[in-house]
Amino acid sequence: MKKSLFLSVFLLLISAVIVNSQTIPVTQKAAVNQKARYLKEDLKVFLVKNTLYPKEGLSNNIEGDVVLSFVINKEGRMDSLTIESSADNSLAVSAVTAFTKVSDHEWSPARINDLPIDQKYKVIFRFRQFFDTEPYDYKAQARRLFDKEKYEKALKVYNEGIEDNQYDVAMFEERSRVKKILGDTEGSQLDHAIAVALKEEIMTVVNINAVARTRVVQTKVITTTPVSRY
Repeated sequence: MKKSLFLSVFLLLISAVIVNSQTIPVTQKAAVNQKARYLKEDLKVFLVKNTLYPKEGLSNNIEGDVVLSFVINKEGRMDSLTIESSADNSLAVSAVTAFTKVSDHEWSPARINDLPIDQKYKVIFRFRQFFDTEPYDYKAQARRLFDKEKYEKALKVYNEGIEDNQYDVAMFEERSRVKKILGDTEGSQLDHAIAVALKEEIMTVVNINAVARTRVVQTKVITTTPVSRY
């Protein structure tokens, strides 16, 4: 019964997305001089506050990414909201539910040579669970190794970090620098190109982390000495 209800809710959300979307020509090849902006408030902060980690995901240890795409047209309106990919249906429902709370008409459009254009963007929702630990800061560790000129070790950490988060622009840029130092010119150029592409196409990355703590209950043993009645 619960599964059927969940699927019904999910299909309704997807249907709403399809019904409200329109086909808009998107300028993709030209370099964007000015990126579109959400005018109402900080989009990332808003989405973090309004995105819930689904109960089904928590109870079944479901993690993964949800990629939503949308278009900001030259009139400054959001359109064509689409689920590009999702690790799980429950995560997709949570991401779509949060994003549909974003105002569709309070945007400043992308511009080329000061002329407004239609532009497609992506928002990445990263759902992760941590038990008795905090998210590992790959960039901080790699930067410490870089500062110590331990470039091979720094590269290894950047590789692990990018494997965990393939949408982190800074990690691609920093790994590009390390590869250049190590003589991997082709790899360095590729990482830089990826960073530029991600910076243009991704509006924001939203980290939804569920951190669980084990509660330690301390028990106090009280020893009593029998008292003789005689």
